[in-house]
Amino acid sequence: MKTQKGFLLSTTKYRDRDAVLHLFTNESGYESFFVKNAYGKRYKKSAYLSPFNELEIGLAFHQNKSSIRNISQIDLVNEMNCHQDVKLSSLIFFLSEFLHRSLRYEGKNEKIYGEILTLKMALYETNYSAYLIFLIKFLKIQGHAPLLSEGEFLDPKEGIFTGVQTADIFDREISALWKEILSSENAYSQRLQTKRKKTLLQSIMQYGHLHLPNFRIPVSLKIIMEVLS
Repeated sequence: MKTQKGFLLSTTKYRDRDAVLHLFTNESGYESFFVKNAYGKRYKKSAYLSPFNELEIGLAFHQNKSSIRNISQIDLVNEMNCHQDVKLSSLIFFLSEFLHRSLRYEGKNEKIYGEILTLKMALYETNYSAYLIFLIKFLKIQGHAPLLSEGEFLDPKEGIFTGVQTADIFDREISALWKEILSSENAYSQRLQTKRKKTLLQSIMQYGHLHLPNFRIPVSLKIIMEVLS
């Protein structure tokens, strides 16, 4: 039996009891797998199937390479459960949706996988700023982050810092936060002020819409905005 690790991003119910799991794996990037009886009453590991859990999955050999692979075994890699905290749970659903949409065509990428692991550890330590820092670092890993320069204002369309404000939301303070996160070697140590989190998230969504291929605003963004209010 072959095993590999992956972060669960989404689960799709198939028929009455079965499920298709969408994971970002350490070996092959984004991939979907089939789990039989995942919604059956006797299935003992349904609690593992929560978004953002890092799973170790066992795959059966001798399967048709053109079809979705079957999972024969599922285990949790660690016990970092962030779902008991309502606020963190909302953030996790948002991040899972964002990554599910953004990584659909992504192959193996150790930097992204490692960054997700770092993010989850920060969330487990109740760092409510971590997801915002992760989103900007994700843009950097994907090669879409703005270029650093001496300018005080981030021009979201051009992806550069300039001396003139070109977009209302990218004022001097928000632009400085972007620059600080992009240049910091230990960005997750930062704790952002609550009053700026909402504006920073809006700026990230606007920038992502301009630069990320196939970008779509997550449906759960409305919930996050309420959480931040």
